[in-house]
Amino acid sequence: MTSHGAPRARPARTEQARAKELARIEEYRALVSLVRTKMAEKEYTPTVFALTTKLLTQNPEYYTIWNYRRRILLHNFLLPPPDSDPSSTSPDNHLQQHQSTIHTLLTTDLAFLISLLLTHPKAYTLWTHRLWLLQQSLRLLPVHLSHPLWRAELALCNKLLVKDPRNFHGWRYRRFVAGELIKIDSDKEKEVVEGEFQYANRMVEANLSNFSAWHARALWGVRVLEVRGTGAEERLKFFEDG
Repeated sequence: MTSHGAPRARPARTEQARAKELARIEEYRALVSLVRTKMAEKEYTPTVFALTTKLLTQNPEYYTIWNYRRRILLHNFLLPPPDSDPSSTSPDNHLQQHQSTIHTLLTTDLAFLISLLLTHPKAYTLWTHRLWLLQQSLRLLPVHLSHPLWRAELALCNKLLVKDPRNFHGWRYRRFVAGELIKIDSDKEKEVVEGEFQYANRMVEANLSNFSAWHARALWGVRVLEVRGTGAEERLKFFEDG
């Protein structure tokens, strides 16, 4: 690339820098080979789970390894809690211990994803895995453990959309979370819908060229009219006022 007709010089890399880069590449390839070998052997141990963490930290868009990570988690969801003895505890206590273990696995992985999303906010593999974790919470945990995880997601979306207000993945994920919150507690539908409409409004006002925010505003605007039970005249005024 040139600037005013003069070629832009690239700084020469030293032999030491090249050697360091080659060493990183070889280390990465060895890690990939090891994890894929463990995957072929259907190994679902904590040690292998840690290896997937290391690999996905280096390459967050490695979809095959995310699939393997999910299989490891599913395997661990079925295991009894560590240091538990079903014969020495009541069925209810044993169930609570099992649910607590699953809750810890889910929240730990959700926390792991936050650090990756902050540096790779548009990696759809991260959003897919996060949604999968939350869906598992609804399937495996009682409401007093699963619902707070979902409610906390809107706060996370706020942080990520402040960093990148036009992130399409973030907006789509936010709409899905809000929709699930309504399903979880239908009594809160009006509160959620009004809140999401006002949030989209604020984001539009902050940046009129944020088309993701405009799209969200249009979608929630229709829902707002529904939950308010507005008549024809009120609807017309709503659209005229913009």
